[in-house]
Amino acid sequence: MNRRYIIVTPCRNEEKNLPNLMQSITAQTLRPVLWVIVDDGSTDRTGEIIREAEEKYGWIKEFYSGEHKEFSGVHNAAVCNMRDLCRQLEDTKTVFL
Repeated sequence: MNRRYIIVTPCRNEEKNLPNLMQSITAQTLRPVLWVIVDDGSTDRTGEIIREAEEKYGWIKEFYSGEHKEFSGVHNAAVCNMRDLCRQLEDTKTVFL
């Protein structure tokens, strides 16, 4: 069975936690076809950490939401920016997490 999934992770000022999460996700046997990490206006090194991972792993994408938003705003920013990427996966059986 072909299992495909996408992860969307909103984050803000997570420079201390993000490296451990990245290590866990990238070490999975079944990796996501796409991991969208939405930086919600971080003021620490969160964005830099995401960009480094994006360069290393082609399936990690950063979206910068700009100013800090409540959760629904971050989620909406991610969804709007993902539409083109998702269209490429329409004909596959992909689960969005």
